[in-house]
Amino acid sequence: MRNDYGTVLFDHPKNITVGNGRVLWADVTTDTSGLIHEAGWVLPGGIRTTNLATAHAAAMALHTMIGEA
Repeated sequence: MRNDYGTVLFDHPKNITVGNGRVLWADVTTDTSGLIHEAGWVLPGGIRTTNLATAHAAAMALHTMIGEA
């Protein structure tokens, strides 16, 4: 989804936010190399998971690393 300025918005209802840590849900997509990426939460480094506990733990770890802004 894009806003009125053409900026891509990451507002999927499955996104996980823990404090300042955020893990986004991405639908299935094909990249420019033709590689298919299945739907799932996108973890740091681009790895995708469909495991809620793993995604939540990643959001918690990101919050801990980022600290309070």
